[in-house]
Amino acid sequence: MQNWQKNFTTKRLKVSLAVPFAIPITEEIVEKWEKLTGCPLYDWGYGSSEHMNYCGYGYGLPFPRPVCSTFSKPLSQVQIKILNFETGEELPEGEEGEIVTREPAQLKEYWNKPNETKEDIVDGWVHMHDRGYIKDGIFYFQGKASDVVKVSVYTVALKEVEMFGMEHPDIERIAVIGVPHPRKGNELKAFVVLKVGSRVTAAKIEEWFKEKLAAFKRPRVEIRTDLPTSGKGEILKRNLIKEEEEKTKSA
Repeated sequence: MQNWQKNFTTKRLKVSLAVPFAIPITEEIVEKWEKLTGCPLYDWGYGSSEHMNYCGYGYGLPFPRPVCSTFSKPLSQVQIKILNFETGEELPEGEEGEIVTREPAQLKEYWNKPNETKEDIVDGWVHMHDRGYIKDGIFYFQGKASDVVKVSVYTVALKEVEMFGMEHPDIERIAVIGVPHPRKGNELKAFVVLKVGSRVTAAKIEEWFKEKLAAFKRPRVEIRTDLPTSGKGEILKRNLIKEEEEKTKSA
């Protein structure tokens, strides 16, 4: 729901069922969708390409308010834990951390990628690189682990910055990550792919962000011809983070 909605029309659109995937659902998203289409959003479930089936299914009901983040009840054969990102210790109910899963029908290894396999599959548990928590037997997906960064004393949702970035008339794609900063702990950096024919500079885009966002949300901008993506077309932020880490080591 970015700049396309300005000219969006529902006159020829007939929607009977709408199901979101891969993003946490906020009340704002639910309200905007229902206003545009007249159709409620239904929670469907949670899963990944590492699993044969879903890890859990939603109730098949419209998202309740005010609880709108994607919620699921684990399938009978699926085990789910929430771990502390730094220590790897299992967290108690209600505390947010990394979602890890285990079930009989999951991948054994990534093809010809031993390092990724070692990182993502530990003692049979698949590290989803997602944030979430468990409450009363239901687990709640809160977004990708890489989509929240601490800048000074502020917690920044990177999706919010990316959504603002997509409002820029010259930006085709954008990925925002956190990079180390000596004083603030982290700062934001945006990797941007421009629309065909655009000649806008990184400095001009940074000025545009300055007019739109609070100081701690303003990213430095690097313009690229493309961004690393998975086979599903998802931007691989982990690759961008590793690139920045290598730059820091060699500096």
